[in-house]
Amino acid sequence: MRRERFQEENRRWWNSKPMTYDWHWTIRKAEGANAFFEEVDRRFFDSCFFAHKKDSIPFSSLIPYDRLRGRLVLEIGCGVGSLAAELSRQEARLYALDLADRSVALTKRRFNLYSLPGVIVQANAQRLPFSDNSFDYVWSWGVFHHTEDTELAICEVHRVLRPGGEAAVMLYHKGSFRYWVHLILIRGILMGKLMKMS
Repeated sequence: MRRERFQEENRRWWNSKPMTYDWHWTIRKAEGANAFFEEVDRRFFDSCFFAHKKDSIPFSSLIPYDRLRGRLVLEIGCGVGSLAAELSRQEARLYALDLADRSVALTKRRFNLYSLPGVIVQANAQRLPFSDNSFDYVWSWGVFHHTEDTELAICEVHRVLRPGGEAAVMLYHKGSFRYWVHLILIRGILMGKLMKMS
């Protein structure tokens, strides 16, 4: 019961604040328009500069796109579809899910707008609506630490992966190099935001 209540609150929060990388509500484009998605992508991909090979597609340093062509791929926590769209463009047989209905609606809107193939569903990472051994590859970027039970969500990834399948999961960690250098030293101290941001 506690788990369901937590996840329902979590879903409500993400419905009110979809992952648009717009921390100060400065995107002035109509939500769901081409220009809106382009601005979200620019912000997201710029913030993850370390994940791209020079002059290549977004996240090319972390996602083996060439090995995923024609393979069944699941993205858990698609947000508004930035990486889901790229996985689809690179010819993965994509399934993407998010806990938030609004994120799912925006990702579906993006896929319709750009005529991209893929299955987008609203679901809970702690109870994936897929059979055992369904996917060749599971991708999740900054999602599981938001769940009530991170271990359960990771067990679900293991359950839906085929034997020999791969998972790539990113979790935030307060003790990481990026946290101390980028957030505390550069943004916090040098840019003067330490006491202004939670």
